[in-house]
Amino acid sequence: MSDSHDTHLLSDHLFRQCAGKMVASLMKKYGYDHIDLVTDAVQDTFETALKTWRFNMPNDPQAWLYKVAHNKTINALKALQRRHTNTKLQAYAISEDQLPIEDTEAEINLLLFCCNEDLSLKNQIIVTLSIVGGLGVHEIANALNMEYEAVKKSIYRSKQILKNSHTPEQNKSTTALFPNMDKIMQMLYLIFNEGYKTTRHPSGINKDLCYEALRLAILVYKKCSDHPALFGLMALMFFDIARFPARLADNDQWIALEDHDRSLYDATLIEEGYHYLDLAQQSGQVSSYYIEALISSIHCTAANFEETNWPQLLDLYKVLSHMKPDDHRIKLNIALVSCHINPSIDLIDDLTSLENQYLLQDDYTYIVTKAYILGKCGIHEAALQAYHKAMTLTSHTMDIALIKDRISLLNLSNTHNT
Repeated sequence: MSDSHDTHLLSDHLFRQCAGKMVASLMKKYGYDHIDLVTDAVQDTFETALKTWRFNMPNDPQAWLYKVAHNKTINALKALQRRHTNTKLQAYAISEDQLPIEDTEAEINLLLFCCNEDLSLKNQIIVTLSIVGGLGVHEIANALNMEYEAVKKSIYRSKQILKNSHTPEQNKSTTALFPNMDKIMQMLYLIFNEGYKTTRHPSGINKDLCYEALRLAILVYKKCSDHPALFGLMALMFFDIARFPARLADNDQWIALEDHDRSLYDATLIEEGYHYLDLAQQSGQVSSYYIEALISSIHCTAANFEETNWPQLLDLYKVLSHMKPDDHRIKLNIALVSCHINPSIDLIDDLTSLENQYLLQDDYTYIVTKAYILGKCGIHEAALQAYHKAMTLTSHTMDIALIKDRISLLNLSNTHNT
């Protein structure tokens, strides 16, 4: 492969697919106290791949990545040993048949290792998103609505604390998972959401992140298969992934929900989603993930946009808002769904109250939602002003293109009405 762009895409894809596995395997082999050394070696390996694969693509890229990461880890440990004679190395070489890319137990133990009680819950989530999920600092900052430097410092400090932590006990992952399930599911949910509407991927959807979140969820499910909330989370992931083919046009632009070609929805994935949704329902326990999965299932099964069961969606969003009273995004969705039922001017007053309560004057999602609802209510001039403001609040070309389409539709509607 000589095209540097294709090389970068392949490297990025493999990073999502392999980074967490490589870190888990290397830390299991060389010790959890070398967390910073191992993660640096893995990161450096992918940077090396970007430089060398343009000229010489290996036959087995995954094996190449692991072997190079292993060698970089060994070199770093040798340097450490020269400075500190008490550093012990288990091996200096590795053969091709000793490349444990897939090590479920090691991945589970790494996940649990990051759920360290010496860290605050937020820091546990941040360091897990970084080490296990492979998210960059920008992606984590977006997912948690934090500043870049705050996330960077958190990762560094958390690694220093983890270096001095106890090594996780082997074969204890099943019993240790259950008490940590709430935070683990929150981490997987954040990884998935960052992929579903990514901040950094040029296509707007980072499928690798979404599939990685689903892969980790399935991995956890195999170890802890009787957790109702996990069923709901997995159902949500399957339903959302099923709609991927209809979300993007051939020119890599967003396709609005009302314009989705429903025949492109993946029926097999929808069926899998219903399997886990049924398991969640049979448990009799209602989680926020279950409610979100129900919402996504309604979009998956509606014959078209107009036939969507908006009243049922409104009821579900209200239940979700009761579960998460401080989440303004849910309240935005309530307003959005309400405008499809009854586009009343009262909705604008509700949005204004929401704007003042949560200081959303410069929040892109809020402004673009407000513009859409204003347009649906027939207040076209205010809608146009809001859309133009929204364009100043995003740098993503796909978002800007969608806004321009909305503006064109409003202008066309104004022309027809005059």
